[in-house]
Amino acid sequence: MTGERRLYPRVKMRWPTKLFTRQWSLDGITRNVSIDGAFLYYSQPDPQALPLRTDDPVDVVFNVPGDRQVRARARVAWSDVLAIEETSTLVGIGLQFSDVSDKDRKFLREAITTKPF
Repeated sequence: MTGERRLYPRVKMRWPTKLFTRQWSLDGITRNVSIDGAFLYYSQPDPQALPLRTDDPVDVVFNVPGDRQVRARARVAWSDVLAIEETSTLVGIGLQFSDVSDKDRKFLREAITTKPF
């Protein structure tokens, strides 16, 4: 039996998200978030799309409803193709935050406390 490895609870969110690498940016959707990381996915039109590499550094901006943004620096904990369809490839990414402002961390903590799963 595999135990849960997360240190903090996570909450389901559906926030539009922008991910920035050194070479490019992409638009995705957050699936769930915790104080120390997030899971998001994006659709890539190239069927040969490769996921990001583990430990790649990224900047991420979560566009929270109500015109709020949460920003973080993170590293890619994992990345994998979730599904391949006729016109696109769905890629999932697990992020581990490395730098989050105190204000944004407080916002995440409050969001998670009110709605964990």
